[in-house]
Amino acid sequence: MRYANAAVLMVLAFAASAPAAPAPKYTSFDVPGADSTIAWEINAHSQIVGQTNTSGVQRGFLKHGHTFKLIHVPGSTQTLAFGINDRGEVVGTFDNHAFLMDGENFTSFDGPNAGYTQANGINARGQIVGYFQSSISPQGTHGFLKDGNTIRVIDVPGSRATFLYGINNRGEIVGIFSDGMSGVNRGFLMHGDRVVIIEIPGATQTAPSGINDRGQIVGLVYNTTGVHGFLRDPDGTVVTLDVPGALGTEARGISASGKVVGDWGDGKAVHGFEVHLREHEDSDIRDRDEERERH
Repeated sequence: MRYANAAVLMVLAFAASAPAAPAPKYTSFDVPGADSTIAWEINAHSQIVGQTNTSGVQRGFLKHGHTFKLIHVPGSTQTLAFGINDRGEVVGTFDNHAFLMDGENFTSFDGPNAGYTQANGINARGQIVGYFQSSISPQGTHGFLKDGNTIRVIDVPGSRATFLYGINNRGEIVGIFSDGMSGVNRGFLMHGDRVVIIEIPGATQTAPSGINDRGQIVGLVYNTTGVHGFLRDPDGTVVTLDVPGALGTEARGISASGKVVGDWGDGKAVHGFEVHLREHEDSDIRDRDEERERH
């Protein structure tokens, strides 16, 4: 077991806004028979995982095309799926424990001395991020990075609690932490020991939850008009995501090609959605990718 604090802390506010563009086309979907559907992550093969609630019973799901498959850890009372990589490996939580699903095989694991462990993201290298809660040492809520059989406990310096939600193949991680001084939750991007605080201008809270290999980040913001999804490009450009007619929109995951998934509410139910904002900008993004590699 290894413990670490991120050593470098920076603050980065994203003031740029995207130029006017055609309205994106949102595709809404629901798990058949479900009362609510929340999409958490999408991989390069457009496989989507998430959670569903049917008559109070929570299950994970895997969507591919128009086909839905429920995910249920054998013997569990509830199973929630939060992350999927390009190999189709799925991570999530069941009955207070984390799990990795590879095909039809489930492997459970826990954080050190944890009473609750939640796995949220997995990359192609099999590295898993999430968080755990413990009433004994290390007490509190901590992020973790699981690499093989090694679990590294990650705490943002000065935080009361740290939650890790997404990891890409570069090892860049996004999440939120509770500020030790104010108690306010703040978003961050971490790479190695370098931590950058993410703040969307005008938001009372910014919560990143997904990142792809291009460095595009998605999540949700709270402001005076409600809850909105966002997509932030590496150059600082921010696009607000709102499903038409929604009372609130939350972006959760993003694929390598820029497809975004999440959920939206209409006051009666919660539905999943998928949207692709970057279909005509791939060449521009590739140029930015090459620039990032040079630096």
